[in-house]
Amino acid sequence: MLWQGWADAAVPARYTIDYFWRARAVAQQRGLSAQAYDRSVRLFMVPAMGHGPGIGPWPTQDELLGTMEKWSESGIAPAAIVAQQRDANGDVARSRPLCPLPLVARYMGSGSVNDASSFHCVDSDATTRLSRRASLHRLKR
Repeated sequence: MLWQGWADAAVPARYTIDYFWRARAVAQQRGLSAQAYDRSVRLFMVPAMGHGPGIGPWPTQDELLGTMEKWSESGIAPAAIVAQQRDANGDVARSRPLCPLPLVARYMGSGSVNDASSFHCVDSDATTRLSRRASLHRLKR
């Protein structure tokens, strides 16, 4: 399980996305099906998270490690990770689902924009698809 902050200045997000797609392509070249790769590797992109604490809702290290542990013990890959931002009192101020690449969280049009249940993981935008194509093109060279 990989996770990367979109606001990471130390390791640009596109490098991690590129790595994810290139590793998938290499795995396929070595005989692993795309479906098998997708069952065993997940990349979660975290909005507003830098190379450490961020300003937006993002999961704690314990939540991420707990998700990994649950996946390894159950064999069922996480469909999403719910990230939470807490206020000064420790109450959840807002939450968002973190979706595995190539999916992204999209607001469904109703419900609170501060509640993860108002979002669904859907196919990503053209930017991620272009990144995937660029990674695969570089791999073929």
